[in-house]
Amino acid sequence: MYGFMVTSHLKVFQSVAVRLAQEGYNISLLVSNGSRIVPECHALGVNTITIPRLQQSKIDEFALKMKTNEMDDNEAVYEISIMQISSIFNDQALLDHLKDSAFDMLLMGFSIDSLFLANYLKPPIHVKVVDLQPEPLIFFNCHNGPVHTSQQTAFRHFIFGI
Repeated sequence: MYGFMVTSHLKVFQSVAVRLAQEGYNISLLVSNGSRIVPECHALGVNTITIPRLQQSKIDEFALKMKTNEMDDNEAVYEISIMQISSIFNDQALLDHLKDSAFDMLLMGFSIDSLFLANYLKPPIHVKVVDLQPEPLIFFNCHNGPVHTSQQTAFRHFIFGI
């Protein structure tokens, strides 16, 4: 599994990974170097693959800037996505390990860097677990209340009041 490693997105991936592990699947979650979720993942049967060049402290800096509005969320997503994919594709040993793992499936997030990884690894199946729609940001900017990026479409918001 690979996705955006900031805020609630990482929790979504961790939850999905844990559930799949509980169902008996051999699941690996790509994590940053110094990620605080590694011990919990291992205790719950989820393998982790560390991205050595991607420091958790750097991700934490971006998360704080987003939280304190020092940085626009869209800018932060863009910067973090670049940082994540660069950390992977500038590490040949990691790329070799990922390729040699011959994963049956890649579960990924919304960011474009997930597609780069899917195109490189060429798993038989790749599935988007968290998708990004433009509507959540539009709702928020129009003062209609927050909508999480995992919200699938504007219609769901209006039909179900979620």
